[in-house]
Amino acid sequence: MSRTRRSALNFISSVSLMAFTMLIGFVTTPLLLKWLGEELYGAFRATLDCYGYLTLLELGLDGALLAILSRVMHQKGIAPEVCRAELRQVIAIGLRAYAYLTSIYMIVGFILVYFIHGLVPVHADHLVDLRWGAFVATISFALLPLTSFRAFAEASNRGYHINMLLVLQSVIVTVFSLLFAAWGWKLTGQFIALMIGGCIFHGGVAIYAIKLLGKNTAASASTTLQSAVTKELWHLNRPNFIMNLCGKLGLMSDQIIISALLGPAAIVPFFLTCRLPQIAQRVLQSIGNSSWPALIELHAHGEHDRFNERLVELTRTVAILAIAGLLPIVIGNHHFVVLWVGSDHFAGHATSICAAITTYILSLVSLWGWCFTGTGKPHAMLKIFVIQTAINLVLSVIFTAQLGIRGPLLGTAVAQVCTVLWYLPRMLHTTFGTEPRLIAKACILPALWAIPYGYLVHWAFAAIAPFNWFSLAAAMFVAGCSFLLFAAYVMLTADQRRLWRERLMSFVWPKRFSP
Repeated sequence: MSRTRRSALNFISSVSLMAFTMLIGFVTTPLLLKWLGEELYGAFRATLDCYGYLTLLELGLDGALLAILSRVMHQKGIAPEVCRAELRQVIAIGLRAYAYLTSIYMIVGFILVYFIHGLVPVHADHLVDLRWGAFVATISFALLPLTSFRAFAEASNRGYHINMLLVLQSVIVTVFSLLFAAWGWKLTGQFIALMIGGCIFHGGVAIYAIKLLGKNTAASASTTLQSAVTKELWHLNRPNFIMNLCGKLGLMSDQIIISALLGPAAIVPFFLTCRLPQIAQRVLQSIGNSSWPALIELHAHGEHDRFNERLVELTRTVAILAIAGLLPIVIGNHHFVVLWVGSDHFAGHATSICAAITTYILSLVSLWGWCFTGTGKPHAMLKIFVIQTAINLVLSVIFTAQLGIRGPLLGTAVAQVCTVLWYLPRMLHTTFGTEPRLIAKACILPALWAIPYGYLVHWAFAAIAPFNWFSLAAAMFVAGCSFLLFAAYVMLTADQRRLWRERLMSFVWPKRFSP
């Protein structure tokens, strides 16, 4: 299967997963709010974020393992049998490293069980339930070593299989979370549902990876290879750890800051208002997540001109898709939340705008960041990400105290604009020779067209309102597709449009059209 086809399958499966997740969330959120109440639902979201920070204890091994697996896969002149043997040995080393870290996870997790009430304040009647939920979340870290198998599937450009398993996991978690909430198991039941889904997902990924690799996945590596891989793993893990730390402090702290300054109940309108932009962000980031193995393969084979050409093209694609999706979301988000859970849970148009701006920037930064992470060069991004995170945290606290719920989003947007948005294109030029002018044009031009397009969509939505579910979905769909059609004829050349048609035809009919 070609690189293009696998990347397309990865992206399509990612979008399908997002759509499925959104549909499930649309149905289940009102039920969970009813059965859990706003305080416990907000406490559940905040506790998830708190335990999300514990993933920092993996010390950046995930990114390091991805880079090493990608390098091994793309070696030239290596027989497939030898390559598979080396991959088995690298994964075995990863399993041992993760098994060592799991004990640290468990110790810190059990300590957090005792102190969780200080981070997520709830009524005294719910304290025991909160601690039991945190206990279950800690037990779930026993699945951590299986992350090595997921890294292999992603590095081999087979993310579509992972997405299929994620769909299954989502169904299982949804069914059990609703059952446990209806039975009155409260927070504990929600975390048990997550643990059950996690077991199914990680077990499925491990079985699939072992099937691809063949037998003896856990066989001992040769002394020379084990020493070299172990040294490289613990060398690359440091910058990846700092990158993960910055990412979690910058993004996962939003709900914690809101909970600490405004109370757990304030998380509910924040989460519900940001739901559509968050889904859009995951879809946009999936472009980079789906394409980076193919990009890294071009770089590993010395095709640097094609690498830069594809990177600029992907940047333009992400920017166009972001505007096409985010502007209808910003303008229609109020109507969506009102129809979904009622007007009392809408955090305001300013929050929607800040969420959309943040999503646009993060989708581009995520794409560019894969170029450094996938090639084992994360060190180039460390300094600017540390600076960006410090600015983000300070501004988020200040803006939340002064402006309320939209504060964390505004802090993130300002910090991103002042740092990584201009610095990463510069580092792409220094490291890979990517032309900054082309990158800037690819991401700025769609954003400029968003201004007149936004006014037009706003006028159209005002003329159509009030909405029902069908009319709102139709209006948002038409608005997004109209911008895509406009962009195809204004922002793309005739050759670029022809290339996209050929790619589409080769994906739909691979036997009739060359990829």
